[in-house]
Amino acid sequence: MTFEEHLENHRNPDGTYDLDGAEEDRRYEIETTSEELTKLAAKAAKQERKAWQDRETSRGRKQYLQSALSPELEMDIKVPIGESTVVPYGDMNHDRIKLRKDLRTKSHLDEIRAFEAEMTHWFQTEPLLSPGETIAEAIGRQP
Repeated sequence: MTFEEHLENHRNPDGTYDLDGAEEDRRYEIETTSEELTKLAAKAAKQERKAWQDRETSRGRKQYLQSALSPELEMDIKVPIGESTVVPYGDMNHDRIKLRKDLRTKSHLDEIRAFEAEMTHWFQTEPLLSPGETIAEAIGRQP
């Protein structure tokens, strides 16, 4: 069960919810169910990886502001060159630089396409709404 599902079991007669009770039940379920413990471990590892990647990305941004081949460059910063591959900055070469440039180009093109699709959606939707009307209301008035 998820926390939210446990929360439904802890609704008080006055309509409020007992967060502490739901949390305690969820904790107990995780402690006593190996499947839940495995899922939690996977989630924690994924979060730890993301935090590490965010830190390295930040370090990389500072790095890229410096002059090429500057003696102040940090050689141990990890540079992503694939979906699940990083390499120390000091070990970058022509082939790895090309991989990195291709990776960044692809991610930016994907983001540009998503941005264009979203903006097109909003530019098409906005004129169809009456002042103060919500999207749900506008859909409801459709024949």
